Amino acid sequence: MQPSSLPDQRLIHYNLTDINKILPLGTSDAPVMNWFGLTHGSLHLNFGNKTIYEYSPEANAVFSDGIKYSNYYLIRFVEDFQKSSKILANICRQKLFH
Repeated sequence: MQPSSLPDQRLIHYNLTDINKILPLGTSDAPVMNWFGLTHGSLHLNFGNKTIYEYSPEANAVFSDGIKYSNYYLIRFVEDFQKSSKILANICRQKLFH
């Protein structure tokens, strides 16, 4: 099988926003770009045939911006995943070893 014909096995899918489309903070005479703003993008997770962080057709009808997946600062997802993984690790450890 050619690698390009293999099914996509990635769990995490993300795209960073084009840097030219990111609005700087600050004032018009002193704009500031920071690392948080530079992490803006879209993200979704695939678990088998299920997708998480995908907007429903109903949500897209209301927002009508055409963005299919969660559109936010990726660093916030990283922070949330780090906190969640610590909690899950504790739960699993307690269930498996106690």
